[in-house]
Amino acid sequence: MSPTQFVRKCAGCFSVISAADLGISSVMRGIRGKDDVTNRLVSGSGSGLVISFLTQGLKRQPAHALFCATGLAVMSGTAYQVVTSYNAQDAPYAEARAMLVKLGLEEYKKNFKKGHFTDPTLTLLTDSDLKDVGIPPGARRLILDHIKRSNEKVNGK
Repeated sequence: MSPTQFVRKCAGCFSVISAADLGISSVMRGIRGKDDVTNRLVSGSGSGLVISFLTQGLKRQPAHALFCATGLAVMSGTAYQVVTSYNAQDAPYAEARAMLVKLGLEEYKKNFKKGHFTDPTLTLLTDSDLKDVGIPPGARRLILDHIKRSNEKVNGK
């Protein structure tokens, strides 16, 4: 098999597996009315069965099917938990993170977390606050100016 044929076969398999995962996940969300780890486990199991059928066909190899279903269910459930946990921790900093990215100051995201500078506190920040968490003078000026300009846009000045 040539490299091109191999890549095409892998892409085709990935497409089918992704479609199965998304389809099952969508049905589960419709039935249960929420997206949670249970939905991820079920859709992962279904995707694992699809992998088994794509690689083994219908040769009645239940051990392989069970292995694939269990493996993908565990991976999907774990990935869901990790992503959910990460997103929940960073949610209060979404606006602050976006501001830092826009200003090219992404390296100070940890400083904002250290100071507990969540989105609702942005308009209250002072030069002293930013200095206390180790942000240098130039970056402090950019941040404070950005916040000031954002407030002026919101207030229509």
